[in-house]
Amino acid sequence: SDTEDFPYTTTTGEVPLFVKAGAVLPGYPYAQSTAYLTKRQLEMDVYAGADGVFEVVEDDGVTEAYRTGQRTVTTRLTYTDASRRVVIAHPKGSYEGAPDKRRYVV
Repeated sequence: SDTEDFPYTTTTGEVPLFVKAGAVLPGYPYAQSTAYLTKRQLEMDVYAGADGVFEVVEDDGVTEAYRTGQRTVTTRLTYTDASRRVVIAHPKGSYEGAPDKRRYVV
């Protein structure tokens, strides 16, 4: 089995975050509501310790066209631990409201 228990105690109000080495966790800047969400900036938390590959799949946030692979954008992120480098591939696909350019924050 590839599982292992890690007993961990937290204090009230503390939320632990366990992340696999090499993980790339994408996100957007804080917004009060998804109605105010800007997709012109993608923030990435990168966790060192191993190489990692991640695909960001985005959609219009309104329709269910993503279920059939329509109206989606897929961006591949590759992290190389030895060089501490993230390579961001050119996004593939489109949807109405997709940003034409974007700022990436690592």
